[in-house]
Amino acid sequence: MTHVVRNGYFGTPDKFALYQLSQLRKTIEARGHSLDFPDLADRVADELRSRRMSIRKASEMMHIGERAELLRWRALCDVMFAKAIGADGTAHEQ
Repeated sequence: MTHVVRNGYFGTPDKFALYQLSQLRKTIEARGHSLDFPDLADRVADELRSRRMSIRKASEMMHIGERAELLRWRALCDVMFAKAIGADGTAHEQ
């Protein structure tokens, strides 16, 4: 089973026009999923990268605004991965 993840940093799914219109996407989605990785605010991504913090540690240490953005992003990631992984931790079949 194969899943493709489009990185929201580079735009919305419609920005991936070559993939969206491709036979490859249809083949992948016959068994797997096309997932959309959410965009994370630049200020938060920069903070994670420059301070070399894990998401868990950052969620405890960041200022309230950055923490709120990080937790929003993490919740969106949970929703995205739930499309591909069942509640029991096994991969979903379509």
